[in-house]
Amino acid sequence: MDNINKKLGKLPQKNDKRTLKLAKYLDFSTFPPIPEKIIWSKAISKWTMMKNDEVGDCAIAGIGHIIQTWTANESTEKILTDDQIVDNYSAICGYDKENDQNDNGCIMLDVLNYWRAHGIETHDIEGYVSVNPKNKTEIKAALYLFGSIYIGLNLPLYAENNNEWTVPPIYQGEETIGSWGGHAVIIVDADDDNLQIISWGKRMRMDWKFFQKYCDEAYAAFGPEDWITDGSAPNGFNIDELRKNLRKF
Repeated sequence: MDNINKKLGKLPQKNDKRTLKLAKYLDFSTFPPIPEKIIWSKAISKWTMMKNDEVGDCAIAGIGHIIQTWTANESTEKILTDDQIVDNYSAICGYDKENDQNDNGCIMLDVLNYWRAHGIETHDIEGYVSVNPKNKTEIKAALYLFGSIYIGLNLPLYAENNNEWTVPPIYQGEETIGSWGGHAVIIVDADDDNLQIISWGKRMRMDWKFFQKYCDEAYAAFGPEDWITDGSAPNGFNIDELRKNLRKF
């Protein structure tokens, strides 16, 4: 991988039985066919690191990249500053930026709950749903409908020095789940062979086999103002239909 500092920062998954599951609330058979290729990254001017080379704020940087993706595709691209990202890392996850202490990472569900309750800067969401990482159709549908997927990976040591994340054909001894650590990223593009993720300010290829082996949590956030500003999303999906299907929000 490129010679940059790479901080991890995803804490172990928190399970909450109240978290809505996308498959339960959306009947994909009622929607138009999901495209073979889903690409949201073309609208982006430049991905930024968001301080994830210095602190373990990947779970907050991921939210910043979601906001960037939504706004770039729907209206005018908004990029949160490093200070804004770190301030939210402090507010949500307890990082002491003045003394550089408590740089312990975040629980992704805590970040989503904070975002829903308080907003991130001026960007709000109505809610979020969990998505099944093992179901390829569900992942692609969620990416198409919601413009990004917020995922948590338990990375193997093998991934540390690779520019593309694939499972090697021959076991090399560094493929143990979580042997490197936890990391939060977002999915922005997908086709039947690969996913494109945003990690450490860059777009990276990850194949489905790697994703389904090392991803332990995935969420789709619903942000009405950034993703749907005129009644429909960039994919043409109507907000009222979405609210009807996700009425428990």
